[in-house]
Amino acid sequence: MITMYDHHTRIFRIVNWDLFPAIIWFNLAYLVVNFSSICSILMVAAGFSQLVRVYYDSLSIAPKGKGVVITGCDSGFGHQLAEKLHSMNFHVYACCLDEESRGSLILHSIGKITGRLHVIHMDVNSQKDVDNARHYVENCLPEHGLWAIVNNADRYDVGFLEWLPVETYETVNRKMIVSPNFIILKSVLILKSCGDCSSFLI
Repeated sequence: MITMYDHHTRIFRIVNWDLFPAIIWFNLAYLVVNFSSICSILMVAAGFSQLVRVYYDSLSIAPKGKGVVITGCDSGFGHQLAEKLHSMNFHVYACCLDEESRGSLILHSIGKITGRLHVIHMDVNSQKDVDNARHYVENCLPEHGLWAIVNNADRYDVGFLEWLPVETYETVNRKMIVSPNFIILKSVLILKSCGDCSSFLI
């Protein structure tokens, strides 16, 4: 619960510190307008960009009771995002290709403590795995339902165009384009039933 004191403290911080760089940029733009109109325009643009940043920073999301599905959580961005969203009080469904991987075991141990982090085995190229994951999420939805899906599982191969076999292009295309959209289509009913939701393709 946000108290009146917290609200006033937030306003005080924004007015006194976050807006300070924007004020400096606008004042500098006013001072140099007679010497260089281009510099003045750039400084005004910098000031407005600071105002936009302050505005977006002031927006907040209430994560309690909201679920997020993330694919590709064995390592890298997906693993870090799962830990970050969990620390923000989201309910996280971390989909891992290998349940015995180091990243999967770490997430599993965190989930045992809080009960808000679920590790699900899922190969995004397997329709059976996607269906099983969807059923699991449906049966374990938090209070406010599923809020977002982050399609993070990926694959890339490096090589000269003429050296790579056709199978490589098919595999990359399936994992980077077909599978993410397939996961969204399979989960769209859950997302729609939850009202306030977002769908991310990463």
